[in-house]
Amino acid sequence: MSQAGIATEIEVKLLLPDEAAFAATRARLDALAAPTLAEQTNYYLDTVRGDLRKAQAMFRVRVADGRAIATCKVRAKLQGGVMRATEWERDLPAAATARWLIAPQSRCDPEALGAGGVLCTPGDGGGLLDEPLAPHTQLHVVGALANTRRTYRLLPGNLGVIEAPDEVVVLELDHSRYSVGEDRFELECEHARATQLVPLLQAFLTSIGVHAEPADESKYAQLLRSLQA
Repeated sequence: MSQAGIATEIEVKLLLPDEAAFAATRARLDALAAPTLAEQTNYYLDTVRGDLRKAQAMFRVRVADGRAIATCKVRAKLQGGVMRATEWERDLPAAATARWLIAPQSRCDPEALGAGGVLCTPGDGGGLLDEPLAPHTQLHVVGALANTRRTYRLLPGNLGVIEAPDEVVVLELDHSRYSVGEDRFELECEHARATQLVPLLQAFLTSIGVHAEPADESKYAQLLRSLQA
């Protein structure tokens, strides 16, 4: 990761068909390792003109465990259940964190979120957008979802998914509840060898009677689609 907080994210995203499949996966993983539990609320922001969406960018403020974290992902590609994106992430400044922990801010500018450098700066100056936002452009919350995340740290031998026996695999089991009333059940794993993990994780799920499909859209893309329905 660079000093600016910009990194390349490579992540497996497998969709579980329903709550029964989610429960079966949760029970099996709980038997293998004690999870870390987090209750998250994700707020997605854009301008009123949808400038970030047009620029293939997602901007999110995640509130969880007394923290408020801003994330921007650009040029995300999701194929075969593997998402690759350029990602910037950091905690909100203290003043903004205090406000977001009380309630989401319906409108704010990137500078107040500590994101002016990536949203309002040209790419050759460290920004992420080909056409940066004008300074003090207002961002608005366009939608939200609540997510219960269970995080498991497992040795590959527990799952039989990779040959390297000492390499820890971090799995995230998500139950997302959208503001428009939809639920999404998902198993994620950020890993440099994500493409190799997809069929192996699917085989692990099949072994417990769960059929998982590679995701063909992100949580944010699903939210936008739901809002337009």
